[in-house]
Amino acid sequence: EAMEMSLLFRRKHFGLSSPQTYVYREKVAKEYNRLSVVFMEKDQMKLSADLLEKAQILGELYPNVLAVTYNNLGCYYRKKGKNRTALNYLKEALNVESAIATPHLSP
Repeated sequence: EAMEMSLLFRRKHFGLSSPQTYVYREKVAKEYNRLSVVFMEKDQMKLSADLLEKAQILGELYPNVLAVTYNNLGCYYRKKGKNRTALNYLKEALNVESAIATPHLSP
């Protein structure tokens, strides 16, 4: 919750598109991903799901963070026994990773 308050403070005082907000938003999304895995490992699935949802929203501007979030969602749904949903998220993670890795050539 402290991270969310800090992010809101940055948005209010620096603006949504400021470098301070942009960098911190990515940091918070990464931390939510990290914590989601910790809670997943402890079988605290509700907390993990809540953090993954927040990471997905905050991480939408950062392809590398989004790929990690999709991967973690794949792990989450696999652990819940929802293999088809897990596979869909893992495929999406791979798609994002592939797009990051593929150099874009100018004509």
